[in-house]
Amino acid sequence: MDIVQLLIQAVAGGAGGGIVGQVLKSKSLQPIGNVIAGAVGGLATGQGLDAAGILSQIGPMLGGEQIAGGISALLGGGVIQAIAAQLFGKSGTTA
Repeated sequence: MDIVQLLIQAVAGGAGGGIVGQVLKSKSLQPIGNVIAGAVGGLATGQGLDAAGILSQIGPMLGGEQIAGGISALLGGGVIQAIAAQLFGKSGTTA
């Protein structure tokens, strides 16, 4: 397990979560929650794709496994944050 790859996945996932949090303002987890959910999603996606051998296959097409891991983490972090926002995010209405 490469610590640099883990850091890339966490940061890229956090960025993806932050971006999705800005887009889904009505279902936000607040800025820190968006980033944390994204970072967890980025790590899970990156490690899952690495364990499945997918990063080593698409890495050469994207310029290396670290770049492929970062891109997959960015996307995975955004997806996991969007799911978490739908499940746990504040609703847009007040009663």
